[in-house]
Formats: sequence, C-alpha cells, structure tokens
Amino acid sequence: MNAIQISTWYWLSLGVVLILAEVFLPGMLMVWLGIGACVVAIISTFFKLTLLTKLFIWAGVSGTLLALWYKVFRDNDSTRAGRAEATLGYTGHLMRAVGPHENSSVRFARPILGNDVWECESEIALPQDTLVKVVAVVGREGRRVRVMPV
Repeated sequence: MNAIQISTWYWLSLGVVLILAEVFLPGMLMVWLGIGACVVAIISTFFKLTLLTKLFIWAGVSGTLLALWYKVFRDNDSTRAGRAEATLGYTGHLMRAVGPHENSSVRFARPILGNDVWECESEIALPQDTLVKVVAVVGREGRRVRVMPV
C-alpha cells in the first residue's frame, strides 16, 4: 500500500483558505490552524516528510499557537475590565456601609456578567442599603466599581 503524499502546495492552499475563512467566522480559531498549515508547507519544502509527520507538525504548531492565544491575549485582565464597563449606569443596594478608602459590596437586582454582587468603593461615606449607581470601573482587573448615591 502506497503512503499518501500531500504536496506542499496543498498545505499552503489549506493554510490560506483557513486564514481567509477567519474573515467570515468569529473566534480566532481558523487563523491558527491556517498558520499551522503554512508552517507545514514551509517545512515540507526542505524535508521529505510522511503524512503522519505533517499532521503531527500541523497539530503541534496549531495547538501551541491556539494555547498562546488563549493564555496571552484572551486571558488578559484588561479584557475583563472592558466587559465590566457594562455595569456603568446600573443601580443597586450597598450590602454594608462604605467610606472613602474603604471597600464594600453592591447587590444588583439581576446578575451583570454573571454576578449580582460586585465589590465597590465610593468617594463619600454611604450607609448600608443605600441605593447607588455605578459611575466607573476601578482598576485594571475590572473587579470593582465606583458608586455614587442615586
């Protein structure tokens, strides 16, 4: 039985098609698979590789790039801070009193980004159960909001 040989041009074409497919599909997955296929095309121009070796190289390069994408770029705290800006303008009740340079928690009537309780701070002293409005996201992590009385 003859081994299946896939030409370098097929790998390069596959890489270009996958990279172009990223324009139409969300999620940044296809671009990494396409770059992996292009790397296989480049390596196979210099070395004679079996199909299994090419598949392992493609999976390894694509998997590594995908893991780096999620670790370095997607798991970034500034991304969470950007999403936390969705809390701006919402109102909630303070769970305990808060003052300048003190932290408290605010409870919203419905969950925002999966949480109905958020850490908060205020520039002025406010008693417990005060109705407050979110005016800013504090810190790079985006895990705390600044509140003002309504």
